[in-house]
Amino acid sequence: MLQKIHDHMVNELQKNARTNAIFLVAVALVLALCGSALAQSDFTASLLGTGHEEREDGVEGCLSESGFIAGVYNAVTQLQTGGNGYGCDSEWGAFTEFDFTGIGTSSVILSVSLYLRYTGYGDDAMGLPYIGVYGYEYAGGPVVLPRTELDDHTALAVFAPTSTTNVDIAVDVTDFITDLVLEGTFQTGFFVCGVFSEVGYNDMVYFGGSNHTHPPRLVITTANPVWNDRSSWGGLKSLFR
Repeated sequence: MLQKIHDHMVNELQKNARTNAIFLVAVALVLALCGSALAQSDFTASLLGTGHEEREDGVEGCLSESGFIAGVYNAVTQLQTGGNGYGCDSEWGAFTEFDFTGIGTSSVILSVSLYLRYTGYGDDAMGLPYIGVYGYEYAGGPVVLPRTELDDHTALAVFAPTSTTNVDIAVDVTDFITDLVLEGTFQTGFFVCGVFSEVGYNDMVYFGGSNHTHPPRLVITTANPVWNDRSSWGGLKSLFR
């Protein structure tokens, strides 16, 4: 009797072990299939152009401009941002525009980063400004950006340049780009200037333009579908019968 009980227990343990092993293999295969269904990749958007623009807000004899103008490209290597305390009091802002049509509509956006190469600051800089990054609608030409609408509340991101130069500053613009793609928009611009008006200050900072060895980059990390055919659960179970 004891031998029969022993043999029965051994058989049950062996049966359970086989069942558990099959279950674990099935789970592993499901996870592998799910993982293979999406491939993560980095897409670098096409750089359409860059430029910088001076906004004067001076006394008599100087212009009094209430906003910046973006979207007019130039070939400067160093994009200027910040205050200018010489001549007519003014401040500079820089912009960069991109086309990311190539990501398509079937991709799942995981993250988006705007990279700006911080190349230097003015030799006579009296402190460094807080810099804001703002998104604006691409128009294929000039875009007026009122200064009163560029502040710490409307910025996509705010950062503080330091004395360490020739480094990339990464700005997370995931939500901004995701919203554009959902709307079917695949071009946009980014404007970079002081969070607060820098008119009359000597605090110029510089970023690499389109002709710099490190121009602005917009990198979109996506998950792209790989397989068109989906494995059914029934088909998966049949592998273990």
